[in-house]
Amino acid sequence: MERKHNFLMFISFLAYFIILFSERVTSLVMSYMDPAIGLKRMFFGGGFNKFAYGMTVLALLVSFVLFLRIVGKAMSYGIGGSSTLLILNAGALLVAGMQDIQPRAELVIIQFVAYIFLFIACLTKFIEIRQKKDALASTIASFIYFVGFGMAIPVIHKTAVVGTPAKYYYMFEAIASCGIALAFMIMMFFLFSEERYRHVNNIIFFVILVALDALVLVQGFGIGDPNFFMAGALGVAVVAYLVTVILLFKDKKAKLL
Repeated sequence: MERKHNFLMFISFLAYFIILFSERVTSLVMSYMDPAIGLKRMFFGGGFNKFAYGMTVLALLVSFVLFLRIVGKAMSYGIGGSSTLLILNAGALLVAGMQDIQPRAELVIIQFVAYIFLFIACLTKFIEIRQKKDALASTIASFIYFVGFGMAIPVIHKTAVVGTPAKYYYMFEAIASCGIALAFMIMMFFLFSEERYRHVNNIIFFVILVALDALVLVQGFGIGDPNFFMAGALGVAVVAYLVTVILLFKDKKAKLL
């Protein structure tokens, strides 16, 4: 059974990489070919463009190097080895995916397909935990919290507002997006650890999520451009986390620090 889980996990991570990497490269190429954007505006068209396109290219380069190492290790030792490189690759791609550079809105759908495969890869570990240790209800609630957490990472998107308010908004978005993405990657490390998986529900991650998302929401409402999708995902994460904590306390298995 564990072999099947490892195989499904590896294939899901692989699908996540191929789909999201392809979408990001496609977005870069389409932006370059778009007369309204082009290479000059991509990397020299103001602070937002410099950060979004620069971060995307950097994250894709890191992800590609990690992917080559993953393939090399898989060919040498099989797919049942360490998940460290897979998680680092997932984190790098997550940062690339949080940059709003799509010249066409339909490309967002492709991103969501990629994230589904990422969550399927993580679901294999939740299923393993359920089979070995935890009760079904708390495992389901914890997985919903995990998905909500990942979906509540704010996309660094361009607003119609200009001037100083926009600069502050982009700054807060960038801090929140990178901070929550890092926290989510650490949660994945804990999830795939045999002994420390319950640290996924560590209250520190929850506080980071709520505090940084709240910061973005306040700024968003302040400039008249709130991120309602992020707010909805945050709401799901908060409710699921509270349910998880209650269930774990009930089973005397809570570990929040």
